[in-house]
Amino acid sequence: MKLKRKKRRIKILEEPSIYEKPNKKMSLGPQQKDTTMTKIFVGGLPYHTTDDSLRQFFDVYGDIEEAVVITDRQTGKSRGYGFV
Repeated sequence: MKLKRKKRRIKILEEPSIYEKPNKKMSLGPQQKDTTMTKIFVGGLPYHTTDDSLRQFFDVYGDIEEAVVITDRQTGKSRGYGFV
């Protein structure tokens, strides 16, 4: 006995994204670039890691536009992750 498979049509709806077209309130200055869709999460960083040391580590793979280690607002200490 053969089972018949139904062909399904999938309709993909595109939702407007705030990252594609920022509105005037969220516009970045003429010198800033939106890197939201090009950042890489880097977790498990030692707490002594700085923005500069993170940038130096990834510099061997190409030009780095931005390297940021996320810090606690109150203490200023690294939270152990960042973005490149």
